[in-house]
Amino acid sequence: LMNACNRILILKDGQLVGEVDPELSEEREIHPLMVGRELSADTYRVHDQRDFNGDEDPVLRVRNLSKKGLYNSVSLEVRRGEILGIGGLIGSGKKFLGETLFGVGEPTEGDIIIDGHPVSRATIRNMTKRRVGYVPSERKENGIIGLSTVADNLTITRFGEFSSRLGFINNRQEFKLIKEGIEKFRIKATSEDLCFSLSGGNQQKIVLTKWIMKNLDILILDNPTRGIDIGAKEEIYTFIREAANKNLAIILITDDLLELIGLSNRIVIMKDGNISLIVDADKRRKPTEQELVRDMV
Repeated sequence: LMNACNRILILKDGQLVGEVDPELSEEREIHPLMVGRELSADTYRVHDQRDFNGDEDPVLRVRNLSKKGLYNSVSLEVRRGEILGIGGLIGSGKKFLGETLFGVGEPTEGDIIIDGHPVSRATIRNMTKRRVGYVPSERKENGIIGLSTVADNLTITRFGEFSSRLGFINNRQEFKLIKEGIEKFRIKATSEDLCFSLSGGNQQKIVLTKWIMKNLDILILDNPTRGIDIGAKEEIYTFIREAANKNLAIILITDDLLELIGLSNRIVIMKDGNISLIVDADKRRKPTEQELVRDMV
């Protein structure tokens, strides 16, 4: 944008809020105009990243997991409070691995072990019972119900908690959860708004909120900030970091290298369906993009 344009007009909430001359300005000057505030110097909250000593028991173990034609003999572990990043080019198998770990299609072979107990049949129903959640990469197709309200979307993963055996809903308990979710995750909408009418950033917050507010052990994120503005990205990074620091194990699958490096405690790189590299991403020494790309291509 800075190299291709003669002038840059900045829109926010449907209003023209500024004009930038690329020859006289820097990219960082555009961000406050777009989001209405200064961005944090540490967008990924690296300073809040947890340290691990290597003695912690993993909540999830994957052993020699394969799905014919998609990925082969994948083995990895994730600890409580850890963000395990998974990167790779399109076709590397990372997307299908994430889907399998949530029960979207069973593996050809291999084992998924949660809290020391093997998962005998990896289906969505069984994985949600084992306290696993999943944020898909395509929110409009798979993440939200566009013609339903914000309230319905926020409570869909917890509906059973508010209904009795006779089907009666505890409206007070449900309303409390909805109000808490909208306020805590700064969703710019009312409970009765239809999800399709919201911005991409607010839709994505709803997808993330419905899982983070559920009592999970493991949350799988597939490109959680795809297609949203930089201000919403920073908020979502904060939510992800805070959830990890409350002991949620997170698997972060992303095409964004900076996101992968900035958020992760460890990084798995996949290539042609295989793991080609596992690297530590300690907050005191993050790997570079160049170091990761070498093992992707």
